[in-house]
Amino acid sequence: MKSPKENEIVEFLVEVFENCARHQSLTVLAIDDIQWMDPLSWKVIQGLYKKGCKRMMIIAISRPLQDYSLKIDPLFWDELQLEAQNAIPNFYNIVVSAMDREDMPGLISSRLGCSADLVGAEFCGDIYEKSGGMPYFACELVDEIKRQDSLVRDERGAIRWSTNEKGILPLDKSIFSSIDSLFLRRLDALDGGLTILLQLCAVLGFEFQLSELMRLYISCQSSSLDSEDLDHYIEDLLQAAVEGNVLVEALSGGNKSIEDEDKTIDEGDEDESDEGLPLDEKLCLSVDPISSSDRFYRFTHAIWRNCILDTLLMERKHEIHRAIAISMEAETLKHNSTDYSVMLRILGHWKDGKNTAKASETALQIHHTFDRLGLFRQSLVVLQEVLPLWNADIVKREEDIVVFYDKSDTTVDDQPKFLEQYGPKDLKLIIQLLIAKGRCMGSVCEGKGQFLAFHNAHFVLRYAVQAGEIENRQVSFPIFSALLLLLKLGETPLSSHDECAYEQAVVRDFVIETQRHGSPAHICRALAAKAGVFAKYGMLERALETKQEMHNIYQGGSYSEEITKAYGSDRAIQCYGLAILWYDILGREKELEIQTEFILNKLVPQIDLTNVHNTFMLLFPLMCSMKRRGMALRAREILVSNVIEKFEEHFGEGKSTFFRSMYKPTEILYGLAGGLWSDTTSETWDEMVQWTLKSETGTFSPHMESATQGIGRDGKGTVAEICLILVKSGPLDDEASLLLLGKGLKLAKESIEKSKGKEISLYSYNQAVEVYKELINLEKLLCSHSWQRVVA
Repeated sequence: MKSPKENEIVEFLVEVFENCARHQSLTVLAIDDIQWMDPLSWKVIQGLYKKGCKRMMIIAISRPLQDYSLKIDPLFWDELQLEAQNAIPNFYNIVVSAMDREDMPGLISSRLGCSADLVGAEFCGDIYEKSGGMPYFACELVDEIKRQDSLVRDERGAIRWSTNEKGILPLDKSIFSSIDSLFLRRLDALDGGLTILLQLCAVLGFEFQLSELMRLYISCQSSSLDSEDLDHYIEDLLQAAVEGNVLVEALSGGNKSIEDEDKTIDEGDEDESDEGLPLDEKLCLSVDPISSSDRFYRFTHAIWRNCILDTLLMERKHEIHRAIAISMEAETLKHNSTDYSVMLRILGHWKDGKNTAKASETALQIHHTFDRLGLFRQSLVVLQEVLPLWNADIVKREEDIVVFYDKSDTTVDDQPKFLEQYGPKDLKLIIQLLIAKGRCMGSVCEGKGQFLAFHNAHFVLRYAVQAGEIENRQVSFPIFSALLLLLKLGETPLSSHDECAYEQAVVRDFVIETQRHGSPAHICRALAAKAGVFAKYGMLERALETKQEMHNIYQGGSYSEEITKAYGSDRAIQCYGLAILWYDILGREKELEIQTEFILNKLVPQIDLTNVHNTFMLLFPLMCSMKRRGMALRAREILVSNVIEKFEEHFGEGKSTFFRSMYKPTEILYGLAGGLWSDTTSETWDEMVQWTLKSETGTFSPHMESATQGIGRDGKGTVAEICLILVKSGPLDDEASLLLLGKGLKLAKESIEKSKGKEISLYSYNQAVEVYKELINLEKLLCSHSWQRVVA
C-alpha cells in the first residue's frame, strides 16, 4: 500500500476535526505546551484556521515563546500577528504572567475565608515572595500554614503570623525557603505505603492509568494481600493522595473531566527541559485507548512529581522504568496491539530505564509503523531521540566525510574508541537505526542529511571492531544501494576527486559484504555496481573485467528474480546492457555483436517482462547502439514488443513508470531514423511536427535526464535528433524547418552541457555533439536558401 503524502494527512485530519465540530454549537480545541508541537500538527492547526470554522475555538498554550523556537511556518506566524492587530481579530495573543503583589490579598483571603483587607501586610508579603506570584504555589503555602495552625488574628481582626510570649514563631519560616522544601515537608509527613505508591506513580508519568499502576505495584512490591484486598489497599492510598491534593482523578469510565484539559505530561525526570518530554507529547499524537472501566489519575502539579522522583535513587528509578516497559510490552502482546501511542510510551520507559538496545528495537518498530502511514518527520523525531544514546551520528560535518577513505585498508588508527564497546547485536541495531534515518531523510527531501546518515552507517560497518561478527550481513546492503544512488544523483557534498575515491571504497566494501553473506545473487548485484563505478570514471576495461566476473556467477539470469525482489530491479542484468555501450565506445565490434545476441536470445526470454522498468534498463543501451549501427527499425521493434506493449498489457492507460516519458520520443526517433514514414502523406509529417514543437515535448525531469544519459541517450538529445531528421527528410516549409532547427539546437546544446566532462555520459554526449553539428550546418544552409533535403 502506498504511503499517504503529508498534505493528504493534513487534509484528512482537518476534515476529521471539522466533522467533529459540525453538529456542535461550540467545540474547544485546547492544546498545552505548543512550544514542543511538531510541524505536522502545526499544519493541521493552520489548516483549521484557514478553513475559518465558526463553531471551533482553538486555545494554544505555551511557556514563554522567547525561550523556545516554534516549529510553525514563519509566514503563518506572521499572518497571525497581523491578524491580532485588527479591530475584531480571529487571533488573540494573550501573555499570562505572575500575579501582581496587590492581587495577593484577594487570593489569600479566598483560601482563608475572610475579606482581603484583613490579610496582614507582612504575611501577604512573605507569601508573595516565596510563591513568586504563582497562584498554585501561593495556595499550597497558605493551605500548609493553615494545617500547621500558624496564623492568628490581632486585636483589629487582621491575620498575621502567630508567636509565643517571647515573640518567636512556633512555625519555623525557614521551611518555606523554597517551594520544593514545602513539598518535601509534606511528603515526609505522608504514610510510608503512600510514599512508595506515589514513587511508582511518578515514574509512570504525570498522568497514569489505574490498571497500569496495579500491574506495576505487583511487579515491584511484595505483598501478602490477595488480589481483591490489594486493589482496595491501592485505591485507599490513591484516595488519600487525592484528598491531600497530590493527585486528582482526571478520567473515569472513558469520559474526560474538564480538568483534564489542563494536563502537562512529562514522562522524563525534569519538568523544565523538553529532553524529558515523552515522544507522544513532542509529536502531539493520541493517547491510549481507554477502557470504560479504567480510571486515570494525574498529579495536581509537575512539581509534585519532580519532588517525588528526587526521593528515589537513580538506579531504583531505572529499575521501575524497565519494569513498566516490560509490563506494557506484555500487554501489547497479549492484546496483539500495534498502537503507536503505546509504543511511544514504552520507548520512553526503555530510554529512561537506560536500556538502549530495547529502546532502539522499539524505535524501529515505531519507525516501520510511521513509515506505512507516511509520517516520515515524526519517525525522524523518534530516531533522533535514540541515536544519541549510541553516539551514532559520528560524522556531523560534511568536510570530515572523506578523511577515513584516504586508506584502502579496513581499519584506521583514529577510529572513535567508543565503537570498541559495542558487540555485534548492538552494532546491528545502530546500523538499522541509521538506515531508517537515512530513508526518512530521503522521504522528506533532505538529501545531504540522507547521505550523512548512510555514510555513518557505512562508517560503523567498516570500522567498529566487532562489526565483522554481525551474523546477517544482509542488514548492510541498503547502505550501499543508497550511497550509490545518492552519488549517482549528485546528492553529496563531495568534490569530484573525493567522490571517485569514496565511490570505489563503497563498491569495494559492498562486494566484501556480499561475499561474507555468501548469496550469489547479492554478489552479482555488488559486482554490477563495481563495474558501473569503473565505467563512471572511464575505466572501461576494468568495468568489462568485473562484468565478466559477475557473468561467471550470474549463470544467464537465474538470479534475476531474487535480485529484483531485494533491490526493486535487477542491476546485475542491467550491467549486460551497459556493457554494450562499453564495447561500442572501445570499438570492440565482435564482442559487441556477441553481447547483443546474448541479451536478446538468452536473457530476454528469462526475465519477467512485466517489470518494464527492469526491461527498459537492460534494452535501452542495446537499442541506442543498434540505432547508431544502422539497425534503428530492429531497435524500434524490440522497444515496442518488449517494453511498450508489455506496459500497456500489464498496466494500461493512466499508469506510469519512471521511464514512461521516454517511450514515445524513442519510438519516433527509431522510426524516423529507419525511414519508416518516408513514403507516408504530408499529413503524418504534420502531426509529428506539431507533436515535436509542443512546449512539453523535450521537457524531462533532472533525474530522468541524469539516468538516461548514463544508459545511452538522454531525452533532450533524443528530441533534438527528431528535429534534425524531420528537417532533413520531411516535406516541410521553411517556417516549420526554422522552428524545428531552433528547438533542436536548444535541446542538443542543453544535452551537451549536462553530459560534458562526465565519463558515464560519454556515449550520450558524443551523439548529442554529432546532432548539434548537423543542426548548425542545416541552419546555415536554410538561411542561405542554398540547400536541399536529403532523405536520411
